[in-house]
This record gives sequence, C-alpha cells and structure tokens, in this order.
Amino acid sequence: MDRRWLSVIVLSLFSSWMLAFLFEGQVLYALSDALGLSPDRMTFGGIAANFGGLLLCGFLIKTEKAARRLLLCSYAFFIVASAIFFTPPSVFWHLGVIISSFLAGGCVAAWGFYFKSSTLKNERIRTAADALVCSNVLMILLNVSGI
Repeated sequence: MDRRWLSVIVLSLFSSWMLAFLFEGQVLYALSDALGLSPDRMTFGGIAANFGGLLLCGFLIKTEKAARRLLLCSYAFFIVASAIFFTPPSVFWHLGVIISSFLAGGCVAAWGFYFKSSTLKNERIRTAADALVCSNVLMILLNVSGI
C-alpha cells in the first residue's frame, strides 16, 4: 500500500470517529439521550476546542516527525477517552469531549504534513476527495449504529 492511500485510510478512520462522536455526532447524542443528559455544553465546548486545536497546531507542530508523534499519542488518548463513555456520566465526560476535540483539531491540521509529503501535486484533489468520501461513508455507518 502506498503512502497516499495509507494517509487517506488513517484520516478516514479518525475523521469518521470524530464526526460520529465528537463533532455533534449521533453516537454522542444517543448516549446522552439514553442517560437523560443535555449534550449542548459538551458539543459547544468541543467545537470551540476543535477550532483551538486547528489553530494552535500550525504554531506548535513544525515537522513531520512532530506531526507523527501528535497523531500517535492522540489516537492512544482517543481510545482511553472513548472508554470513559462506558462509565456513568461525570465531569470526565465533559473533559473527554473537550480535550479530545482539541487534539482532534490538531490531528486534522497535522495530517496536512502527510497530505503534502505523500501526495503528488497533481493528485491532491483526488486524495482530498478520497478522504472525504471514505470519512463520510464510515461516519454514516457509525451514525446509523448510534440511532
């Protein structure tokens, strides 16, 4: 598998989880509804944190090695943060959404290093389209499971 497809697959798997869960996804809403919680504060805080992660990543991550480190450490954190939602609601739910959203914004921005280095200039639009299509198909499957 070439680097271009590997970067598309990694971004698609991550983005589908982010869109189905953190970014006003049906999975988060289904969990909140099942427990009688209002997800408004979590989702608004998550959107603001995501924007902050997108913005700050450009200032903090300067190399491909740093981007790889951010992605790998963040993905490990996302697994742990997702496990929090199998516990009773607590302040950790809010912290999990906000911190994960911040890191998710940084991961999306850090993926730009791989987008630039693993895709030829004349294939960048195709790579972006492949990533968007794959992300949305997987997000739809995850959202259907949340309903």
